[in-house]
Amino acid sequence: MEDRNKTPRIIPAIMPESYDDIYEKARLVMHAVDTVQLDLMDGEYVPPRTYPFHHGGIVSEQALKHLEEEGLPFWQDLNYELDLMVARPERFLESFLAFSPSRIIVHFASVHNWERVISFSDELSSLIDFGLAITVFDSLEKVGKILDRGSFSFVQCMGIEKIGYMGQTFTEEVFSLIEWVREHYPNLIITVDGGVSEHTIENLAEAGVSRFVSGSAVYHHGIPEENVHFLDSLVERVYSSEE
Repeated sequence: MEDRNKTPRIIPAIMPESYDDIYEKARLVMHAVDTVQLDLMDGEYVPPRTYPFHHGGIVSEQALKHLEEEGLPFWQDLNYELDLMVARPERFLESFLAFSPSRIIVHFASVHNWERVISFSDELSSLIDFGLAITVFDSLEKVGKILDRGSFSFVQCMGIEKIGYMGQTFTEEVFSLIEWVREHYPNLIITVDGGVSEHTIENLAEAGVSRFVSGSAVYHHGIPEENVHFLDSLVERVYSSEE
């Protein structure tokens, strides 16, 4: 299992409006973290739509070409994980390689062709970590059948009920998801995304979470870099008390 004390734990979340938006938000945290999450949404699986999607869930080929030529901002210093909140993400997996991601996350309820996703994950497992995002509405029996295939190295438990929006109310039911993952898949890393704030992060750390994805608590007030350090200090306090 991952050593939680040696792994950068706070992952700022960006819902990118454009390439320049990624640049501006990544710049604000690049000295405090090693990874940021890009929430990529097609306007179909969830109502919001982000870069690099056009209307109708179409990926901008121009954006992909730009990424292939220039790379993401600060790519020498930052890793990027892609949270694919898109309908049938298996359609776009090759396209998203243009982002040169360190991790790719697919949502359990969005996938139609699991064989395609698992094959892709297995093929690139030496280069990219693949995660499965689950919500309190998903069938854990069905989720388990996918995790049993061994193609995912981490599980992203969604801490909110309505995904695709920042600032949503945290759901306490996520603790049952965390407990289930710990019991049935103790070797998988657990991430929580959604509702992560100074009010919830310590309880999440105590529950066994290793990575904490947050957008609002990082960007929506104060200085983002200082917010990251503050959140991480709360996690450190929990981990230190467990030693």
